[in-house]
Amino acid sequence: MENSFPWVPENANWEIAKGKRFFANVKIPNVNVIESNVLSLTLRGVVRNNMDKPEGLVPADYSTYQIFEKDDLVFKLIDLENIRTSRVGIVPERGIMSSAYIRLIPSKEIYPKYAYWWFYNLWCQNVFNALGDGVRANLSSDDLLELPFPKPPMDEQERIASELDSQIEEINNKINEQQEITRLMGELRAALITEKFSDSGITK
Repeated sequence: MENSFPWVPENANWEIAKGKRFFANVKIPNVNVIESNVLSLTLRGVVRNNMDKPEGLVPADYSTYQIFEKDDLVFKLIDLENIRTSRVGIVPERGIMSSAYIRLIPSKEIYPKYAYWWFYNLWCQNVFNALGDGVRANLSSDDLLELPFPKPPMDEQERIASELDSQIEEINNKINEQQEITRLMGELRAALITEKFSDSGITK
């Protein structure tokens, strides 16, 4: 397969092949509601939902949901005209999600978190949305598995995933710090305004 990734070093021991070489698409329905742990794919990742008080759309019957296992990848490749919604996640624990989602099971050659970051990168570049442009607003599992996937040796996959995890955590921490600074600045601004009016003899 032609190398579509010029940033991969020429002498790197990376295999580049279609996704179907490394992933399986398996859909197991939640027959008789044998699993009750409802999961949701959000912009915060895959999170627990509440079957009794769920957020978002509620199915008439949870037996129509499908079962996911820990370290599966989940994709929401419907309504691709909407570019401001979550598209890919890694499943943290066994649970159920909509049958409209695509489940990919990484092979033993693939480090799940590396695969997640690769597909997340495609989402960031609007690749899924571009492929669904025009008359198609959805992508199927077959479409997804036709996309090229770069596979480094396992130790490199783990290193890449670990570095990204660390860097993303650092960025998130800085964002949280900035949000806290913004909140404190807002409180200070309000206090200064209140003090100014108080000094002027103006009260409520």
